[in-house]
Amino acid sequence: MLSEHRDEKELIKFHGRIGERIKKVREARLCSQKQLSRRSGLSQSQLSRIEAGERAASLFSLSRIADALRVSPGYLMKYSGESRVASGE
Repeated sequence: MLSEHRDEKELIKFHGRIGERIKKVREARLCSQKQLSRRSGLSQSQLSRIEAGERAASLFSLSRIADALRVSPGYLMKYSGESRVASGE
């Protein structure tokens, strides 16, 4: 039971980090949520909730966001390497 609770907390943190990374890349690209919404085909409210860590992005959504931001889905999911965002890698 304790392990399940810890795993759930880690999953919530993981989704939060993905949202933070999406926001960081989007801002580095000087892209608004509205622009990213149009490019990805996702609603602006959905993007806002993903960036805030309030909603987990499905693999399909994550792929669309990554394509719109010109990064790989794996880049959005990884934990380290924050310095590469500004350089556009």
